[in-house]
Amino acid sequence: MKQPSLSEIPQLPSEQRLLDVPPRLQAALDARAAEKALLSQLVEQWLQALRPEMERMTREIVERSVQDFWRRQSPKTPDA
Repeated sequence: MKQPSLSEIPQLPSEQRLLDVPPRLQAALDARAAEKALLSQLVEQWLQALRPEMERMTREIVERSVQDFWRRQSPKTPDA
């Protein structure tokens, strides 16, 4: 889910605000929001880079599961 940019978030009119945020606190909150956005971008980049490997591993797991299921469901041959 993409986070909205700061310009997309509506601001309350000053008369509806409960309190004004001190500039130092606002700077800290903005820095924290930027850090979270950066981490979100990193996660997305890593997932894109790992996608081929995850698909390969998933394919192997599914193939093994199907083979195991097939072996269990196939009729047993009598020993000769």
